[in-house]
Amino acid sequence: MDKDTQVTLHRRKTAQDDRMTTSGRAEDIIRQFKALPKSKRDEYSIMDGSMEYGPHEIDGLARQLGIE
Repeated sequence: MDKDTQVTLHRRKTAQDDRMTTSGRAEDIIRQFKALPKSKRDEYSIMDGSMEYGPHEIDGLARQLGIE
């Protein structure tokens, strides 16, 4: 994944409740995720095609891509 990859941000409150909240460039979506309160981040994931990235993976992607 690079900063221009198109991804979607999903919010999940329960295992059955998964909905896309927004889509766009990875850099923009990761910045949006990082702006969330830390107490809410566990409810979110990013999808790149069929790959799902949870909160800890998103933090790793942010470091890898230089987004802090």
